[in-house]
Amino acid sequence: FGAGHRTVTLVNALKVNKKINEIIDDDTRKKNLTFPGCNLKIKNSLVLKNYKSGFCFLSVNTSLENIIIKKLKKINKKIIFYSMAPESKLFYKKY
Repeated sequence: FGAGHRTVTLVNALKVNKKINEIIDDDTRKKNLTFPGCNLKIKNSLVLKNYKSGFCFLSVNTSLENIIIKKLKKINKKIIFYSMAPESKLFYKKY
């Protein structure tokens, strides 16, 4: 969730665009734009209701993560959330 510059940088630097099903951002100015570096259209968060399970990587200000998760869980309770921000409690660490 979040189709901003941090997401563009991360997706393209790690070359993970083929492993991503959806780019989601609720900013109406970004809806249906093509995400840079891959051929995916940016979609509204309502697309999450189509998934039986999955992961959502947040690329937003960490102070907004809980607000966004609360909103997205109303759409789909089965989505698991991680953050792309190392300072976040939701940042995936495998040590």
